[in-house]
Amino acid sequence: MNPENIPAHSSRLELIQNLDRRLNINARQAFKKSLLLVEINNFLTIDKQYGVATGIRFCSKVVTNLKSILRNDDLFFVLQENRIAIFLDPIASEDIVLLAIDKLIRITDEGLCIDKTKIKARLKIGAVIFPDTANTGTRLLQCAEKALEYTIDRGQTYSFFDPSFDQAFEKEYLLAEDLAESIKRNELFLLYQPQLCLQTQSISGFEVLARWHNHKHGFISPEIFFPIAEKTDTTRVLSEWVVNTALRQSRELLEQHPDISVSINVSSSLLDDYQFVEFIGRAIKLWSIPASNLVLEITESVMMNNVDHTIGILNTLKNIGAKISIDDFGTGFSSLNYLNRLPIDELKIDKSFLMGLSVGSENWNIVQLVADLAHRFKLEVVGEGVESEAILTNIKKLGVNRAQGYQIGKAMPINDLISIIEKYKNH
Repeated sequence: MNPENIPAHSSRLELIQNLDRRLNINARQAFKKSLLLVEINNFLTIDKQYGVATGIRFCSKVVTNLKSILRNDDLFFVLQENRIAIFLDPIASEDIVLLAIDKLIRITDEGLCIDKTKIKARLKIGAVIFPDTANTGTRLLQCAEKALEYTIDRGQTYSFFDPSFDQAFEKEYLLAEDLAESIKRNELFLLYQPQLCLQTQSISGFEVLARWHNHKHGFISPEIFFPIAEKTDTTRVLSEWVVNTALRQSRELLEQHPDISVSINVSSSLLDDYQFVEFIGRAIKLWSIPASNLVLEITESVMMNNVDHTIGILNTLKNIGAKISIDDFGTGFSSLNYLNRLPIDELKIDKSFLMGLSVGSENWNIVQLVADLAHRFKLEVVGEGVESEAILTNIKKLGVNRAQGYQIGKAMPINDLISIIEKYKNH
């Protein structure tokens, strides 16, 4: 690899010093300025798919192309392989920033050719305006970072910093601290949503769902606290608590109903943690649960981040005896090519494909395709979000093996599962 192919990096300190210098020089001018923090969001995927050398050349080409649209007075800094800072100086209005963002996105959306392979760069951008919301180099960078994180979290392409971000990030930080303490205070609890076997019309398993009622903030949605845990060191603590509590609470139920499975979601960050894999093995032994009763659910997008590495982790879990499920299957369809390689036992079709399911519809064809393909690989298929008798009837026609959703039963405390098991047994 030639040195000129590797973009020269600047430190945060160098960026801040350059920003402060420019702000001080132009302190008396009325012109506004803007800092853009640009991230190549699919950088790691490109690196893994095409190799490190290609990834570096790709980033170098992105940098060259982005620099080409800037004016002479604008500043450009490469902070990491996939993160770039652009200082637009001056700007007449926010519209100039929007125009620049549009150019940045269009210049990479069409794809860049590396060794005759066209690779697309997916940019995420955080923007901040001087002096409207920030008046120092340090503050400009902090605000741009928060805007970028907001963009990535919301799945957007770009965001302008808003003062409300400060409150949101402060609340997020406090919640992260509270989460670890709440686990110690037993403020978290588990609910269990039953799954129905469509062939026997009996309850065949249940999914474990964590809930949090904080003594200060009240009920906090999993959609809020799980992402917070992912960003902090709380993920491992939370996941271990969920596994231990679920196996402890379900042990007696599984003794009475040995054919029922317990499904637990596994955090994406823990797929890189072999100590967590070892913990799973210890927890199974501690609570005397047959490993074959445990199903570990992993989202499709997580699996596709690094297929070979994921396969290694999953094989380790399979060797313990646990079963593996791909959750939200179909939202990406990227894993279709890997079904014959992945050591998995079931697919959970995302509920978005079951809403309004009718004969001959696009979703009907998709569910039928997934079910047929899964059965060829001897995989079970679970339909999520089954909320009506009509959907239940339709997915049974399509060959789906099990159903989960309000039509079968809402998430409930462990003690209520006995009654719903008996209910379906007496149908």
